[in-house]
Amino acid sequence: MSYTDPGLAFWLGWAEHGGALVEEMTGGTAVVVLPDRVQGALGLPEELAVTADPDAAREEGALLLVPGQPVLDRAAEAVLAEGDSGAAWVPWPATTAPTTANLVEAAREQFPVDHGRIDPAGEPAAVYAPLLRVGVLVTYALSLDIRFQEREEILIDARTGLEVPEKARLRLCLATAGARPRDVRPELPTDVIVGLAKAHGLAGNRAVDRLSTLSSHADDDRRRLSDAAEAYYRDALGSVARRRAPAAPERQAMLDAQRDAIDLERVRRLAEIDATFTARHQLQPFRAHVVFVPALQVPIDVRRGSRVYPFTLTWLLGAAAFAGIRCPHCDATDFLVAGRHHLGCRTCLPMASLAAPTAPPLPLAPAPIQGKPAASGAHISAPPSGPVRAAHPSETIRPARPSPRVTASKTGTASPGSASVVGRRLADDFWAAVRFGERWPRKGKGVAAESPLAAALALYGPAGPARAVGLADPRSLVDISARTLTGPQGHMITSGTLWAARDALRFSLRWSFDGAKPVVSEVAPFFGARGARLAMPSELGADIADRVSVDVPPPRRALDPTAAEVWELAIGPLGLSVVLRCLAAWWRVAAEVAVPDLGPTISAAALVRLVGVRAGVPKTLLPVPAVDDTAVADAARRLNRHLRLTRDRAW
Repeated sequence: MSYTDPGLAFWLGWAEHGGALVEEMTGGTAVVVLPDRVQGALGLPEELAVTADPDAAREEGALLLVPGQPVLDRAAEAVLAEGDSGAAWVPWPATTAPTTANLVEAAREQFPVDHGRIDPAGEPAAVYAPLLRVGVLVTYALSLDIRFQEREEILIDARTGLEVPEKARLRLCLATAGARPRDVRPELPTDVIVGLAKAHGLAGNRAVDRLSTLSSHADDDRRRLSDAAEAYYRDALGSVARRRAPAAPERQAMLDAQRDAIDLERVRRLAEIDATFTARHQLQPFRAHVVFVPALQVPIDVRRGSRVYPFTLTWLLGAAAFAGIRCPHCDATDFLVAGRHHLGCRTCLPMASLAAPTAPPLPLAPAPIQGKPAASGAHISAPPSGPVRAAHPSETIRPARPSPRVTASKTGTASPGSASVVGRRLADDFWAAVRFGERWPRKGKGVAAESPLAAALALYGPAGPARAVGLADPRSLVDISARTLTGPQGHMITSGTLWAARDALRFSLRWSFDGAKPVVSEVAPFFGARGARLAMPSELGADIADRVSVDVPPPRRALDPTAAEVWELAIGPLGLSVVLRCLAAWWRVAAEVAVPDLGPTISAAALVRLVGVRAGVPKTLLPVPAVDDTAVADAARRLNRHLRLTRDRAW
């Protein structure tokens, strides 16, 4: 078909794929005969004319297929729901392959080696290298009214998980990929499952970065509504205060109750406005292609004096460049270093250790890790001790680099650049401690007092953060990626993905600076926490929702009666994140609050209501205990006199 309009060409191609007959007419119009199945799905007659030209549609009575047309939208939804997966091969180029000498020179230029030299070790072998091409539709919601979609295309090396640079991707000519050629050359191995998890994490991180930029567009509307609500409730509270001053004592008690009710409604309304303008995104993968591209496997030797370390590079013929590589020792993506005992990189072979002979370094992982996905972005650090035996490179985890020196202001904030660097390395160190069951905080990093993270550690010990994101076995954690956003009130949000065995779990760390020390206050099982709002279990997907609500193991420590009632009341419908905030708030004031006359059930219900409203829990999801609602409201007012929860103080 020669139609230039992309919408019309797409719809006609989709109809033909479904069994329709298409006859191209003049003037950009086509006559289509639809099979019964397509007729029923679209509600169209058997035969119709379609066009993308408004004039042709008006004169000839053809169906106008333009963006927004329901028929076109339903076809797009059907394609997205079905997905597009398979394998394709890029034809072998007719040009002459580079010589071995040229390839070695290109390798020396692209991969400089500290303390070593790259030399040829044999003739290149013609192979097909697998790339994973993933398409994702990202739906952004900046408010209840502002929603739009964008497409993300990700191309990664299906062996290493490294993203193919944009320049190389443009030169690969993937559009020419087709069926398997007859002269089949060897194909390098592919791990599609791990590659898909890595691509999904990259798409999620891009979406988080994009969302942080887009969310500023809705800030003016949110600020306008919040200011109007603040002014309304300020006037209402001022009216109550003016009437209270000359009132009799019994009327003053009534006005005090009215003031508390107005204040609670004010907090609820402000939280509702924040929830309305909370930016969020949703990923819908629709394409997964393994594309085999012509390549040459180039054997090389990395020499340091008399020591020789064999290595293999992959030259992508269409891109005229080598595919990215990982350290053969620690799997990092740093510059290679020819050490005294093995080939490594600047991460696992610090420059200081190269000055004098040392014993061979021990691997850093205390136990083998099976099925480790290729690492990128932030990596999990290892503990200082190592096992007795030497481990395979895929069984080790990249050690953390020393944290940079950060100068924070008196208000506890830092520049966006330094916050991004610290956040990435904080996440690295934080999840390493979880992975190896080590005590947190570590030196130079801390836990915010009376925080949800402190509550998680009190309930489960070092495994508390893993429970908070639905990770059942912290030892299965193998890799992370993370990005940092600047949140309100000097808080930073570091969001990313955890890879554990075959799982890809989302997380968000809420932290701030205490002087120059990063202090973590909360860990949650979703991307990009904004404000005080938490994602409800229903927003997390069925598998993760069950792990952080229904299937949460009981605490390791005994709970006081009110805390135990909070657990029973909220863990199922609201999830562990809300429960941890409730417990953090309760334990902060439990010693000074006298509620024996209320009983633990009423006080727990009041606590869940106070914290839930500030977490963005809809009223319809708040659990309703079998007690008097008036008593719960009264207990909420009494508790909040001690808690002083506000729009910005959520626990």
